[in-house]
Amino acid sequence: MFRSVSTTLAAAFGGALMLASVGFNAQAAGAIAFNPYNMAWGWASGYSTQIQAKNQANYNCKYNCNNWVTFSRGQCAYAAADWTQTNSGYSGAFGWGRASGKQVARSRALAECRNHGGRDCRILVWSCD
Repeated sequence: MFRSVSTTLAAAFGGALMLASVGFNAQAAGAIAFNPYNMAWGWASGYSTQIQAKNQANYNCKYNCNNWVTFSRGQCAYAAADWTQTNSGYSGAFGWGRASGKQVARSRALAECRNHGGRDCRILVWSCD
C-alpha cells in the first residue's frame, strides 16, 4: 500500500513538475523597442514568441519606436543612444547588444552606437530574461 501511494504521488509530482517546467520555458521571449531621435523606449519580457514581445514593447513605448532588439531566455539586451543634442533633437546614432551576460551586452550596445557616429553614447534601456 505504501509503495503504490508513494509511486502515485511521485508520478503526480513529476507530472506537475514537468508541466510547470514546460509552462515556464514557454515564456522565454523579450524585446526592447526604442527611438534614438526622441529617447523613447519600451520593453517586454516573458512572452511566448518574439513577435508578441516585440508588439508589447512597441505598445509600451508609445512614442513612435522604430528600432527593436529581441532576446530569449538566458539573454540580456541593451540599447544605447547618442545623447548629443542637435537642432532637431538628438543625433539618432544608436546601437544594441544581446548576450548571455549583462556586461557583454552592454559593451556591444555602446560600441555599436559609437561605430554609428555616436559621440556621447549612453545606455537607454536594458532587460534580461
